[in-house]
Amino acid sequence: MSAQWQCPHMNFSNVVFGKVKAMISREVVDRLVEELDGHSILHPRALVELGLPLEAVDNLTREHKSSNCVGGQLTSKNKPVDSLFGIYGLDALRWLATAVQADTKNCKATGRGTLAEQYKDAILTAVQTG
Repeated sequence: MSAQWQCPHMNFSNVVFGKVKAMISREVVDRLVEELDGHSILHPRALVELGLPLEAVDNLTREHKSSNCVGGQLTSKNKPVDSLFGIYGLDALRWLATAVQADTKNCKATGRGTLAEQYKDAILTAVQTG
């Protein structure tokens, strides 16, 4: 099993993490895996509606800022924006992988979309075997 993933902008204690983990059903995992990707920043309410526990939503939500690098310009309704407040799909997938104790050692892709797919595969394998 992989070590617990730590997001640099999250303060997520093991106690809270264990409590949230116990609240995630297989249906919620399936919905999250279907919806999340390595590119989108979702409104926190959307993830609550998908079943992600509030404690996780609170800890994953942050401000994301546009950058000048390739692929770094954020958009909303097809218009450039300086920042978005929400949850980055890849952060949520990493968190979910830790929650279901997925083996993520093969999640090494450099592309965000491919990396998200690797996390999804690891998550689904963990919930099917665990």
